[in-house]
Amino acid sequence: MYSRIGRRQVSGRRHLVDCGLQWSPLNRPPRIVDRDAGLVEWDTRHKVCIYGCGVGAREAPLEDPEWIVWGLNTVPPLDAQRRIRADAWWDIHQRCAQSADDLRWFRALPMPLFTTPDMMDVAPHCVRYPIERVEAMTAPIVAPFACTFAYQIAYALLNGYREIGLFGVELAYGTARERTVEWASVNWWLGFAEAQDVTIHLPSRSRLGRH
Repeated sequence: MYSRIGRRQVSGRRHLVDCGLQWSPLNRPPRIVDRDAGLVEWDTRHKVCIYGCGVGAREAPLEDPEWIVWGLNTVPPLDAQRRIRADAWWDIHQRCAQSADDLRWFRALPMPLFTTPDMMDVAPHCVRYPIERVEAMTAPIVAPFACTFAYQIAYALLNGYREIGLFGVELAYGTARERTVEWASVNWWLGFAEAQDVTIHLPSRSRLGRH
């Protein structure tokens, strides 16, 4: 799953920053309004695709211009022409978890990077994740944040999106941590979204939302 591939460079494989991949012409990055407050100005699209590299990733709607697509870590959503299809990027890991190549990749991004406070000086397009506003959204309930996917779902709800798709986020097939706390965290947020009549899109044979 994403935490194994996204956080470490596989032996003998070039880092994403050195792969020379092109960007999809469908990408429409939002305008940054206030980096420290975590405010950006999104366009009028109302569907968000949260992308991971696991089972079901090939069913992601990367060719559909009606979807906003979010990439994360060093996992590129690649379209049919092997171009990176993403409107914004995410890395919620602290700076101590990043390699020098990771930081080069984040500096090269032509879009906002939602990240942690200690990553804000990496590039002018770094945007602090607005954790205070997200936590207020569920108060007094303390919501679980065990992985980036949970942060992404929460942010999508904070911004009023009515359709959220998770593709390649099959945590039930991952590491022990992914199969337990991360899987439970994502399912909690899916339930919270469905309670607000948000439509959830999952790939065929997905195990998200199931026992």
